[in-house]
Amino acid sequence: MKLGFIILAHEPFEKIRPLLSVLTKNKNDVVALHFDKSTSHEKDIELVKECYPNIVIVNQEKVEWGEPSIVDATLNGINAILDSEFSPEYITLLSGSCFPIKSRCKFEEYLLENKGSEFIECHDISNSRWVKSGLEEKRWQHYHFVNWRKNPNLFGFIDSLQNRLKINRKFPFGNKMYMGTQWWTLSYDTLSKISMVSNDKKIKKFLKTTWIPDEFYFQSLVANLINNELISTPHMHYKFNDFGIPKLMTYFDLNEITRSDSFFCRKVNHNDSVLLECLSDTYIKGTSIPIPYKEDELTPVGNKGVFNSGIVDYKLPIIIVIDANSDSHCSMFDIAQVISGFDDRIKCYGDIFHHNKIYYNVEDELPLYNSDDIHIRDYSHQGFLSDISSHANYGFCFKLSSRHLLPIADELSSHQNVVFFDLCHNINSSEDIAKSYDLENYLKNIKLANYFRCNEEDFLDLRCDLIKFYDESMYLKLVGDV
Repeated sequence: MKLGFIILAHEPFEKIRPLLSVLTKNKNDVVALHFDKSTSHEKDIELVKECYPNIVIVNQEKVEWGEPSIVDATLNGINAILDSEFSPEYITLLSGSCFPIKSRCKFEEYLLENKGSEFIECHDISNSRWVKSGLEEKRWQHYHFVNWRKNPNLFGFIDSLQNRLKINRKFPFGNKMYMGTQWWTLSYDTLSKISMVSNDKKIKKFLKTTWIPDEFYFQSLVANLINNELISTPHMHYKFNDFGIPKLMTYFDLNEITRSDSFFCRKVNHNDSVLLECLSDTYIKGTSIPIPYKEDELTPVGNKGVFNSGIVDYKLPIIIVIDANSDSHCSMFDIAQVISGFDDRIKCYGDIFHHNKIYYNVEDELPLYNSDDIHIRDYSHQGFLSDISSHANYGFCFKLSSRHLLPIADELSSHQNVVFFDLCHNINSSEDIAKSYDLENYLKNIKLANYFRCNEEDFLDLRCDLIKFYDESMYLKLVGDV
């Protein structure tokens, strides 16, 4: 069976090269690759053509999250395959951060056993909601002229105005609407029908003013074109936290991956070469995926009671320096000098929860967390801190700006081994005074177990407070057998 793949990528060539390598291994398969036009990919396209000459380069669209451009890019990928010399029986839609998790042989066997089925989520929203919160029918019933991410206030105002005006658009042909995940595996014949319908001028005009159409357009077309008994579950394994942040899979998620009935997963950590090598061998050779640990196993680090499941059992010092001024000249290098006066074995990180980067200061980067891997970090703050603690046998310190204080303080405020130092700056304006006063009251109100204020010009106070706070005999007992 010939298979086809459409990849919607915004990552550079080197990031998606492992995915391209495995999907092009079978010479009967075809890959159509779309690079997001929002960023420059001229060199990436040249490298793809040089290394994988059989890959079909798709006409580029400038893709904006939530906008119809994602549907346009997908349709370009569909048409690229339909216009090629290949005629794959099934085509799977993937992103640049997806990866196969089972062998190609098993995937082909499954498709042959279920030939005639279409693998796409088509949720009937007339029976129940598909999303926990947010817009559903209004994604197409209302006109959408602005992107919510760029201008949420104007987006909300326009939406409320249309509610008052009772705007209620219908799909051009009055079809019943369905919703579902963006990712699918569809037959060549079904995609031919979708391509033909999508050329209709009324549909093109209608789509231009919809919101997040990739989660209802293809789903609604398939559900109206195909017998619903032939529609089956898509093959993508993914996971989101409560804030809608997708989990980035690493080698340590192989337990979860192998238990999945899906054939693909997202998102994978592009920097985890061990994971990508294991999954590549599985897809190409059909080898079994090695399991890094048993299902119920917790892995202690040293003898401190630190476990992969969280930081709750960590008993060593965690020193958090709260700095309301992200541009402060007071660097973590300076603070590290003070911490070393207490115990120079304590690891001293920088602003590890900065919104653009993980600042490690003088310490080494953690395995699987490069400085720009903020999405992995933000999926689970507890998990990230647990990974830090597993490399800190004598305790650790990090800087935290006030804008990131709330979630971290909530998670660690009751831990008796955690001490928060509010770093005070010289303040000259009434606005600075008000901000400092508000921050101090806020820190007191959330009832941090251990909270101190420290002037940036008198670092000796910080060292003295540490000595007073941590009972030296208890601390030495904890670290003495390392």
